[in-house]
Amino acid sequence: LVVTRWIAEMRDKAGLTNAQLNAALGLRGMAGHWTSQGAQPYVPHRQHWLALLKLFGVTEPPEPIRSIAERIIAEKGKPGPNWFQRAVTGQHHEASAGQRWRSRNGLNANLAPKERRDEPATEAARKWQGWGTALKPAAEHWILVRKPLTGTVAANVLSHGTGALNIEACRVSGDGKERWPAHVTFDEEAATRLPDEVSRFFYVAKPSRLERHAGAGLNTHPTVKSIALMRWLCRMVTPPGGVVLDLFAGSGTTGIAALAEGFEFVGIEREPEYLALAKARLEHALTQGFDVVTP
Repeated sequence: LVVTRWIAEMRDKAGLTNAQLNAALGLRGMAGHWTSQGAQPYVPHRQHWLALLKLFGVTEPPEPIRSIAERIIAEKGKPGPNWFQRAVTGQHHEASAGQRWRSRNGLNANLAPKERRDEPATEAARKWQGWGTALKPAAEHWILVRKPLTGTVAANVLSHGTGALNIEACRVSGDGKERWPAHVTFDEEAATRLPDEVSRFFYVAKPSRLERHAGAGLNTHPTVKSIALMRWLCRMVTPPGGVVLDLFAGSGTTGIAALAEGFEFVGIEREPEYLALAKARLEHALTQGFDVVTP
């Protein structure tokens, strides 16, 4: 935060905005991280410092800003000290279920075993060995509500233009058939557990690294959804020419999906860092095209 606070102060002293910093360096959304005093502070890479200093009208940052920045830059991409303190307990004998699914479906996948580092490293950790924070498999729920409801859903659609589900546009292809969409969707790992029933459900891989970061430089949002999944959900409930409202826009995935399906979009986001990410990702999608295949 010491470094990002200094960058923010120099930005303000130079009369610049984060958008102008991004434009000057040919980036999208990164200045919000470089000047953050809250979530996701991020120190610029070495190649960006000269351009930043030139914009600020200084030749080099003062101490201790310079030494702190150099130390953080040198550590970028490396595991932190706690990682090296953990004991290596062996290897996972096969790749993760998600990687195996990708391989079976003709996608790039890392099928190599990896080192395990899950042995407790401290006495406190040993005391709580075997405890966790969640159960698996996990579920995320969507809730469908209709308001107002005038008599029947059909009457509601005629009166207000909303309330029904676009079944025809959301049928699931499988085994040469177009199946009725199910209540449940699966990620690729869950799909591996349903070898005889996969064709009955819509399932989609989690967003790839390329999809997650496209247009944003570094997308740090913790719960980025798949564009393909959100396109499917937007298409299911939004009438032709309708508007998709997302009260928690995050990094903008629902907005990208809505625009890709031809709908209008209104997004609301409280966190400035995520708002900058959403704006950058939406602008990138609008200028580069929506190249995610419609499920």
